[in-house]
Amino acid sequence: MDDVEIDESLDEQIASSLKAAETAPINEKLGHLKKTEELLLDREGGAHLLDNFLDEMLAFADLPHPTIKCFVLNFIEKACKKDAEVMRKAINTLYVHLMPGESESKNDQVVKKAMLTCTNIYSIVLRWAVQNKNDQAVEKCWEKQFSALKARIMFLIDSDNEGIRTRVIKFLEMVVLAQSNGNEQADTGPRRLMSLGEIPRDHRYISYRKMAKEAEISMKTLIEQTTLPHISSQNLLTVLSALCNIVRQRPEFLQKVVDAIDVLQVNLPPTLGTSQVKAVRKELKMHLIRLMKHPSILEHAHKIATLLSDLGASQAEIQKVMPAEAKRKAPISSKEDEPIVKKRRDQPGTSTAAMDDEDEEEEEEGKKDKITSDSAIDVTQKYIFSRLNHKITTHLVIISLATLPDVMPPAFQSTFTPIASAGSENQRQRLARMMATQANSLGIGPGAEMLKQQKLKELQERAVARKEGAVIPPTPAHFLKTETGKTQVKRAPAKVNAPLPPPSAPPSKSKVQMNIVTSCKEMSAEEREKLFVITLDRLMDTERRAQQGGAAQAQHKILVRLVSRFYEKNDHLEEKLANFIIAQHKSRSELALLWVAEMYAQYQGFSLVFASSHTDGRLTQPERLERYNKVMVRLLRSLFEKELHKETVFHKVLLEAPLLTPDALSYLKLACTDPVFHPFAIMTLRELVLSRCRQRSELLQLLFHLTFYEKVEIRTQSVETVKELFELLYMRDCVRREVERQLEECTHDYPPPYFLVHQGDREWTQPIYKAALTLPMATLSHDHSLIHLMAKVFAKSTSKDFKFTIMRQIENAVKAMGQNSCELLRLLEECPLGAESLVARIVHLLTERAPAIPEIVDRLKRLHDTRQTDVRSLLPILPGLSKEDILLVLPKFVIHETMAKSFGQAVKRILSAKNSESGQYSLSPTQLIVEYHKIEAKTPQEKKLLREHVRTVVTAHRSMTKEAISSGIEELLRERPVPQLLFHTIEVVYELYNPLHAFLSNVLVKLITRDLWKENEEYERDFFSALVAMPDVSYQVALTNLGVDDLKRLISSTREDVKRLLKTALPSLSNQQQRGVSNEVLELIGVSERPCDMRDREREKEKKERDDRRRERESKDGKGERKRGDRDDRRGEDRGRSSRRSYAIGDHR
Repeated sequence: MDDVEIDESLDEQIASSLKAAETAPINEKLGHLKKTEELLLDREGGAHLLDNFLDEMLAFADLPHPTIKCFVLNFIEKACKKDAEVMRKAINTLYVHLMPGESESKNDQVVKKAMLTCTNIYSIVLRWAVQNKNDQAVEKCWEKQFSALKARIMFLIDSDNEGIRTRVIKFLEMVVLAQSNGNEQADTGPRRLMSLGEIPRDHRYISYRKMAKEAEISMKTLIEQTTLPHISSQNLLTVLSALCNIVRQRPEFLQKVVDAIDVLQVNLPPTLGTSQVKAVRKELKMHLIRLMKHPSILEHAHKIATLLSDLGASQAEIQKVMPAEAKRKAPISSKEDEPIVKKRRDQPGTSTAAMDDEDEEEEEEGKKDKITSDSAIDVTQKYIFSRLNHKITTHLVIISLATLPDVMPPAFQSTFTPIASAGSENQRQRLARMMATQANSLGIGPGAEMLKQQKLKELQERAVARKEGAVIPPTPAHFLKTETGKTQVKRAPAKVNAPLPPPSAPPSKSKVQMNIVTSCKEMSAEEREKLFVITLDRLMDTERRAQQGGAAQAQHKILVRLVSRFYEKNDHLEEKLANFIIAQHKSRSELALLWVAEMYAQYQGFSLVFASSHTDGRLTQPERLERYNKVMVRLLRSLFEKELHKETVFHKVLLEAPLLTPDALSYLKLACTDPVFHPFAIMTLRELVLSRCRQRSELLQLLFHLTFYEKVEIRTQSVETVKELFELLYMRDCVRREVERQLEECTHDYPPPYFLVHQGDREWTQPIYKAALTLPMATLSHDHSLIHLMAKVFAKSTSKDFKFTIMRQIENAVKAMGQNSCELLRLLEECPLGAESLVARIVHLLTERAPAIPEIVDRLKRLHDTRQTDVRSLLPILPGLSKEDILLVLPKFVIHETMAKSFGQAVKRILSAKNSESGQYSLSPTQLIVEYHKIEAKTPQEKKLLREHVRTVVTAHRSMTKEAISSGIEELLRERPVPQLLFHTIEVVYELYNPLHAFLSNVLVKLITRDLWKENEEYERDFFSALVAMPDVSYQVALTNLGVDDLKRLISSTREDVKRLLKTALPSLSNQQQRGVSNEVLELIGVSERPCDMRDREREKEKKERDDRRRERESKDGKGERKRGDRDDRRGEDRGRSSRRSYAIGDHR
């Protein structure tokens, strides 16, 4: 009873929700429909009500809004997954939204949603149809409607809408999965995918073979999509995902998919952009790695590994996913792939003769079929693979060099992956396959030609057939034998003619025997030379034929030997051969190298040239070397004169020549100094340095000489090349020896010749020193031990220009070394005598932006103490010194005139950096002021310097604030006696810091009241000078605190009109201060009366005048004023009485 009530309640809820959805606006309609869907599909007990309300739900698909249509299609999908019987009614809705002409509106969004619904329910509907093979309604639903939907979806594979094509691809994937045999370990759950094995062969309206054929066609369609030249990146990725998903679930298609991927990765669609190509290759790599984990992949593992390698996968990645069984054994051809003939021969009882006859039969009968069975790509691949040898490959590479761009194209660079197994047979097969595919697409190659011939032959056969009315194929000979009783017509043996009798011999006569020596006369020298020239010309003319016949190398050998082995001096032949080489230098570089190699072989005695000038017919070794050098120079000079030194042949001769003579190196130097093409020559020189061990020193000297060249580009590239060589461990010692030699040469009296850019110079100059130090400075950052050699050279040199240059040039190298360099610390300990200033410069550079580390501080201070070096060398480490050390060093910066210029820098370093060990400032600003005033100056010059640097102390650093200055002065006032320098300090502070004027006034008061300025005459003079320098502050204090005698001495000690200034300052005093000034002082400054008394007297006088004017005004008013006064008095009495009355009332209350 409860269940019935629940159902009634659920039924009412669904009905009310549907009714609300019918009347609700479009934005609320979808919410009611979703509620209805939840009640029907997700609520317990709603599934059996689905059929009751299905028509109402499907009716909403007729509304014109795409959102509602898509919701209904999604509902159909969910409902079919709940109960496939829904398709009896829902098929009409799907049919309406997919088939053309059945609906007025065909929104792309709705069409794609309908296709997605069909894809997701296809396996369910097919299983439903298979299980209900005797139901007529199900048969109609499947045969008449759903099959039509399937055909319609497949037809849309060529749609212009990329989204629709994507949906078709996913549908074809589902068709292949549902209509092909499943795995042995397939899922047995209720939601499993349909497979071909579930369709019985005796099904009434679903054909097993038709389903299988349809799956094959769908699979072929999917594979063909990968070969389309204009497929979009999105659909290509979708096809790849579909194919790989099919293979993982249906391994029977593995071979086809692997072959399709093989073709695709070689011929990606040309419409894809660079980023899209990278995405496709990445997707291919990901899918292939996933396929390698499939248990059925063993037979194809090595091919997939090759594909992964082509796609950029490393060997580690490939080995990680390679099946273990595939790692243990190499790929072997399966027995199924062996030819039928081989299997027959392996069968017992089959004779060889019979097999030969069968081979001939198959060869004759299947000649036409063979052309069609082997694809054009396979034929072209075999053709290319058979010719992929080293020689042809080398020629192809050399030819392609001429067409290569200067810069690698970004598209190629982004997709290029190195070949892991270059040169292996698998890689050659892959390369041949790629080239064959490209050639076949262009219609070239033996495979394409074979297809053309086949088509032409078919056309001719059809033409003959049309002409004769019938086509009668020729009967094979072996078939004719079997039909005629296997009789064979034997040919009669050819008749052999009997030998004729010999003719009668004539009477014998004596014969004269041939002697070539006596018959031929000796040629003259001119004739021989002419014959050599003709022979050489003929050989040169046969170059093209020799190349076509594969005898190019033999022709080169004959040319070289003809020129070099018969005459010791044959300039005209050598010139002719050199011109022949240069005329087409790109294709005849091998001839040039062969000529050079022949001359070197003669120089070493491996080959001979007849020397008529010598009795033994042999040239001496120097003469052979001269001939070798002559040929080298002839080739290089000819190339250089024709401005071909930028070409490959010039550098090839230099790089591959067995020996580089000094004359050959001179042409290399000329090429290295070319304003435009010097980078190629310097690169050639670099390679020679790396490869020529015996001539390395000579080549390095040439490279070092280029660092002095006047053009900045050549000099810079030469220096960079030396730095590159220095980074190579096996080259470091050689380069270092040259650097050391160059440094030592800087100490000579005159520069070496190669140091001089302009040959007229014979003296050292700063530019020459700078050029000579470029390489040592460049290599110092790589080898810190060179700093010791630099220090020794610095100490040894007597040139101020050299020392100045090295101290300027060393900056970048030292900063690259850093403070923690072990070699630098060792230099501070073992500093050569005379290199102290260089060491100080190095430490100064290292501490510009960072304080010195304790190791540097200790070593530099020890060096200063032991050798008594210039105190300025301690500037970099002042913050690291203790307070006591700073107090010992500070006076040296002040009282020595030569050091005084560095005092400001010393103060800045003391106040700006903290001690690295304590983490605190060694001296605070206040302490610095106090300690500075304690410095004792003995001579007038020292006192002058001490006074001059007061301004530096109070302005050197931002930490010197007015608070710090005031604190320092207060500290100095406590000293007994006060430092004499304090008076000058007060003057400077008065001038620089206006806010401290009031403080300075108090300081003067303390100095006067405590008589701190009366220590001696010098104190008094400086004190009076300070008073005169501070008129705004000092004269007020002097008037109130100095006695008459002191003022008299002040007035007499200065040229200033002090009396006038004191008289001017008197009115600025307060009345009390003015009254405190004695009459003697007033008389001294020429004032008869105090300004305050004068103001009081004037004020009394004004008051008396006001009183007189008031009394006079009152007397004039007289009686009227008295009457007004009486009236006012009465009014006042009345107001007083009323106020008293009100107070009384308030008290009463």
